[in-house]
Amino acid sequence: MGDYLGKIHGLLHDFNELFPSDSTHAQELEQLGIFLMSLASNGLSMEYSLARDQILVSPTIPTLNPIWSTLLHIQAKHPASV
Repeated sequence: MGDYLGKIHGLLHDFNELFPSDSTHAQELEQLGIFLMSLASNGLSMEYSLARDQILVSPTIPTLNPIWSTLLHIQAKHPASV
């Protein structure tokens, strides 16, 4: 899980470098984080389908830290690969 989350973090960095926006820095980081978390959640394996579905149907998609904490907590309880 740590490797997968590290790849996602790297993608967020690359996306920020390639596609800067006209909004404020805080708005930009929030928008990119939400977009990336949507993509990252969608890419999780079937073992994380319940967590993925809860993230994707939520009225507001959480940012990086809450999702990472949740996924790492799930993995600690039920070791699985991504």
